[in-house]
Amino acid sequence: MDRPGNILTASAAEVALVGRIALQEQQIADALAPHEPLSATYAWFDTLRAIEECINLITVDWNDEDFEQVLISLPLAQLQQTPGRLAFVRQRVKARFGEKLCNRFINLLIQGISIAIAFSSHGFTDVAAGFHTVGTMMGYFQSRRRHFVGLLHMLPNACRGRQVVAPLDTLNIFLPIIELSAVQMMGAQNALIVKLARAKLGLPECESSEIAMLDNLFLESERARIS
Repeated sequence: MDRPGNILTASAAEVALVGRIALQEQQIADALAPHEPLSATYAWFDTLRAIEECINLITVDWNDEDFEQVLISLPLAQLQQTPGRLAFVRQRVKARFGEKLCNRFINLLIQGISIAIAFSSHGFTDVAAGFHTVGTMMGYFQSRRRHFVGLLHMLPNACRGRQVVAPLDTLNIFLPIIELSAVQMMGAQNALIVKLARAKLGLPECESSEIAMLDNLFLESERARIS
């Protein structure tokens, strides 16, 4: 089988995976269709900018180990109960990077609290756990970067409706689409890649085989370390 579309030489498992990918693609398109394209694209672009800035905060040399620990361990669900810690973090981020970046970071925390509550109330406790602290939120965002960028490229054409997307609603609108459809679609794509590779190499079928991650920062295939 040279490519996914060549159904004539595909195994039943490969055909099933192609069908699953097509189904997930359609589910994503249907979920995005009601939204207005301009507001959705710009709102998600700003959110994606804030996400990248948030992830990069872990790489900053603050020259203050105590503050780094306060930043990473800041609990999202208890921000209202710990206003002093939030004010301290806000002050340091603002002093280092300016008010605009700081405001985007705080707005992202607010969205993180909201989406964590929503996921938890619907039984997605593993996803909600990604928003336990600023540190876990950084890790969750890093693991979904490809999905986020892919979504940005889809929005101008997939959104065809009139529902305006507000900047503080982006995670509530788009993360369920990513978690319920996009992640599964990528999983099916990876499984299909493994099957095609084994067929090309003349290896026997192995249902338990998978693509091993070489980089714990989820940067494959953008970057795979020499090790």
